[in-house]
Amino acid sequence: MIPYVSPWRFSISVLPFLWHEEQEGFTRQTRGNEFRLSKLFTENIQFSIANQYKYVDLRLKPGETLSDTIRGVTNSMRFQLMFDYRKEFFNPHKGYYLLPFIEYAGGFFGGANHFVRLETEVRLFIPVYNHTIAQRFRIGTIRPTDGCALYEKYFLGGQYSLRGYSDKSIGPDSIADEKYGEIMANYNLELRISLPLDFGLVGFFDVGYVDNEINLIRSDYFKASSGVGLRYYSPIGPVRMDIGFGLTDPNRELYLGIYHIF
Repeated sequence: MIPYVSPWRFSISVLPFLWHEEQEGFTRQTRGNEFRLSKLFTENIQFSIANQYKYVDLRLKPGETLSDTIRGVTNSMRFQLMFDYRKEFFNPHKGYYLLPFIEYAGGFFGGANHFVRLETEVRLFIPVYNHTIAQRFRIGTIRPTDGCALYEKYFLGGQYSLRGYSDKSIGPDSIADEKYGEIMANYNLELRISLPLDFGLVGFFDVGYVDNEINLIRSDYFKASSGVGLRYYSPIGPVRMDIGFGLTDPNRELYLGIYHIF
């Protein structure tokens, strides 16, 4: 049950976070807090305003160099509208989900990073007998207004966006082995086949694009992959194993996780 702070169905959430990553050329620590105020219009439609204060510190390992800003504060406001008409949360078989948002960072909020981000995500679930065709499409752009570190920009690759490619491996700009860009598009298609004994089989097709300009025909950063996966539908949600194969490059990656990627 959502704890509303007024009769008008407002809710407040506070999410502190701390992440530590060990990469080949550097270590990265991210810490901060997100404060969110949400208004529920109906059981399926919600509007949110969130302030996120984030500090990122990248520390080089011996012998490495980086051209990008390696530490700084991002202080941003995000406005989003969510439409959620999915049937079942952990394993939806029918319905759709729509999440457009705009994020403004820097300016009079201060911080080292100044940008405007526009992004939309759509998910669609179509039942076919006892099986499901699941689709997700994400598109976004980030526009620096004064200065913006690469780690705030878009990336693709890995089990949550483009299977068959390693994490953050696609894009024109780089921090060590990580790749980034200012424009992103990502499409995922899954055929989720139900099997006996709470098991399932998934065939998938992923497409992704990250660049600083739109040029799909000649871009080196338009990638596609396909693969298969096995699911076990446990009481706490699907347990997942996927193997993805690059179609535009000879890549192969194996992934383990919980829940669907969307």
